[in-house]
Amino acid sequence: MSKQAAIEFLKSYLEKLQVQYGDLEQLCPQDLRPLEDPPRTSADAERCARLADRYGFDGNLFRNLLPSPPDPDAVDYEQALAKVRREIETIPRIIVRMEGRSRKRAPKAPIPPEDRTIPMSYRRAATLMGKGASKDAAEWVSACVADGTIRCEHKSRQAHVFSKQDFPKGVWRSILPSSSNPKSL
Repeated sequence: MSKQAAIEFLKSYLEKLQVQYGDLEQLCPQDLRPLEDPPRTSADAERCARLADRYGFDGNLFRNLLPSPPDPDAVDYEQALAKVRREIETIPRIIVRMEGRSRKRAPKAPIPPEDRTIPMSYRRAATLMGKGASKDAAEWVSACVADGTIRCEHKSRQAHVFSKQDFPKGVWRSILPSSSNPKSL
């Protein structure tokens, strides 16, 4: 299978997942009870898992490896939604890596002085953006910086200045440089 065919497959699989996620939001926890056997990994999900493995992501995310609950009526609705959300967030990252765009920097305009944050790591930025403190969250920030979705200026290997506009308003006070601290400017 060519790389372009694999990318097209991932894009169509992503569309199906987005529809599935919309459908899941319409269901109640009782609708998610397993019928008899635990669900099996579909051929498309396995294909997506193998592409994820090949490009450095965890392919098990796309496989049905959730243990069956002791009580069939105790299917965790939030866990099912979270799994689909993680799949939906991961597929674009796989596509970016396949296309070789992950290390290219997008052209950037300078961040206006009033929007500049204090220098911080990608992991800290991901935490403040609400993505969590994991390595995957930091990689998500890195990919967004690389494609220009998040504006960033690199001060050093692990210190980056971002635009406050990319953060929730609730954290702005903690990320803006204080006027009495000239080192943070």
